[in-house]
Amino acid sequence: MTNPQHARPLRAVYGVLSDDQTTALARLLDRHGATLDDERRRRATASIPVALQAVITAQARHILQQEPVDRADESDVLDALSLIRAARVDIDQAEAALLLAARTEAADGKPLLTFRRIAAALDLESEQAAQGRYLRRVGRPNATAARLDEPS
Repeated sequence: MTNPQHARPLRAVYGVLSDDQTTALARLLDRHGATLDDERRRRATASIPVALQAVITAQARHILQQEPVDRADESDVLDALSLIRAARVDIDQAEAALLLAARTEAADGKPLLTFRRIAAALDLESEQAAQGRYLRRVGRPNATAARLDEPS
């Protein structure tokens, strides 16, 4: 069900989203867009990327139109910079959760995604790079499902 708030077509933004990423974002918003407002109300940190993007957009407008930046924007930029660390932590946690989900056993007994597909999605050079990323973010491959990474 399409959320009317996200019904307008997305377009690729040079240097931000590729056509494939724009398509992926549109699919995700179509499938999960209705939960975004609930998530923002439930978790304050869910609004951080939106707030950061708002400041970036405002500042980009000044830069692109070659207008002087308003001194009043100083606090916005400073506040946005202060939230970068929280945004990074949130992204790292999201990546770990998604990597774990990707390697979780599906109904057919195999992991949901292969390391090859994970590597392609993350734009990594190899399956080994995806495995290394998984190890750094989550732990030993398939260890969590088998409870091998729990302390004794």
